[in-house]
Amino acid sequence: MRIFLFFLLFCQTAFAALSPIQQSIREWKELLSSEELGHLPSGEMIEEILRKDDGFEIKTTNYLIDVELEYQDTDILGPIPFNLRFKDLP
Repeated sequence: MRIFLFFLLFCQTAFAALSPIQQSIREWKELLSSEELGHLPSGEMIEEILRKDDGFEIKTTNYLIDVELEYQDTDILGPIPFNLRFKDLP
């Protein structure tokens, strides 16, 4: 019985430790596959993407685009649902 309890506690701790990494991967994937980035003017190249506390900052050849990351309320463990809001799109 003690082994089962130890295993149960260990699995919960390991799952919680992976959650921020999984969340970050989901956020980056969503940003890079977003439809909004596909609508940049022709010839506009992304030079840099910075992660900020409230989202991302995308630097292109001629523009600086702020992307706000809005987390949704949830009661579950694991990745948190979110929305990306693009500001100042050209």
